[in-house]
Amino acid sequence: STLYMPHVVERQLAASGQRVAFAGEPWTFRVRGVLVSTSAFSTLTAQAKFQLYDEAGQLVAPTEADFGRGRIVFQRPDLSYIDECLRLLTEDSDLDRLLVLMAHLFDDPGYFVVAGEEGHDLALRHLDHASTDSDFVAALLRDYLRPDAKGHYGAWARKRRQRDLMDYAKEAILGFGAEKAADIRDHPTPCAELWRRRQRGGS
Repeated sequence: STLYMPHVVERQLAASGQRVAFAGEPWTFRVRGVLVSTSAFSTLTAQAKFQLYDEAGQLVAPTEADFGRGRIVFQRPDLSYIDECLRLLTEDSDLDRLLVLMAHLFDDPGYFVVAGEEGHDLALRHLDHASTDSDFVAALLRDYLRPDAKGHYGAWARKRRQRDLMDYAKEAILGFGAEKAADIRDHPTPCAELWRRRQRGGS
């Protein structure tokens, strides 16, 4: 509700030509949300539904920073959490940019321009989509919410696409006359490559 739907609402308002004005001046209409948890951090981390994939593909409990990226902040007596709420309401993250793409894709897939690794991963997920939008968002967050050691998001999603890409490896004896598995495994843009191959007629 606080991550994906604000982008959906914002897109629908823009598509319907809604304009916001104050004192005769046009304003940009922005929808964002934050959940303030009155439950303790330890209570939420104990719940399996909040687990995230790390870069090795292991499900792990989220950190407080992970919750923050998910727009969940924890109430504190010193009111310091209010600053975090204000920041989340006024600044977009890389995850927000990904969810904007998702809102665009689900709104009108025919006009969705697939670009970048994240965009290609989204398009592949949409192609395989057989669940509710909520399940789609939950799976996306599980893959993208936690950064790897270098601070990059979606590391496990890219590794999984590299694994999917290996289905195309048809290495002959000594690697002659066929595509080498190592070349596929080490492809620098596995999401884009997998999308290209699927569009070309692969499985």
